[in-house]
Amino acid sequence: MVSNNDLVLNKLTFFIEQTYFLEIFDEEELSFEDGYPMFMFFDIDSLKIGVQNVKKILSLPFLPVFISSVYSRDFIKQLMGNSFSNFGFLNKKSSYHDFITEISHVIDKN
Repeated sequence: MVSNNDLVLNKLTFFIEQTYFLEIFDEEELSFEDGYPMFMFFDIDSLKIGVQNVKKILSLPFLPVFISSVYSRDFIKQLMGNSFSNFGFLNKKSSYHDFITEISHVIDKN
């Protein structure tokens, strides 16, 4: 998870802990060799890393989910470019049902 917002991190952590097929890993535990899809959650309202750095991160085998109360899904799609289409999108006010819907959407499209 990439965020500077403790409220977003706490809510997202709670959602992940409620979902039997998701697990939180810290940087030292990450392994792409296990063959399981890994999500990367971006709170783009609090990030200052820039589009180019996000694109570099997304060159790794992550399934991205963006969280924003400011930007729309269409804005993120336009910002990231036409070749970037498979990502999840959550508003900071999203419910657990919204979370599961977006996670399922990204998994199904992968």
